[in-house]
Amino acid sequence: MKDEEKEITEIIRNWIKLLSENRLEEASKQIANDANQFWTEDRLKAVVFTDKNFKIENPYEMNPEGERVEIYEFDDNSGWAVEYDLPIEKRWSDLTAQFTFRKNKGKMDFTLEDIHVL
Repeated sequence: MKDEEKEITEIIRNWIKLLSENRLEEASKQIANDANQFWTEDRLKAVVFTDKNFKIENPYEMNPEGERVEIYEFDDNSGWAVEYDLPIEKRWSDLTAQFTFRKNKGKMDFTLEDIHVL
């Protein structure tokens, strides 16, 4: 795994950990500027928690063998598209978060594109 892919995976794990701790406002603020206006605390709560009887787990407390993270570098080298299966109720699920990552002034910015079942 390339250094950028390790960095991306670590950022996602930390972000999912925030969801698992119900720290949705903090999670929303980590999403890149334009997208965090869409992915507010309330929208994250609606998509991730409302009408669903499950709990997102801390990925650091999960068996890493089942973790699925797919990272695709853009052909123009401008960033990465990423799919990450969320851990739910102590197991890896098919509820997938899709992200876009880009380097911005030496740090990695990300946008949450969607959360859905694949």
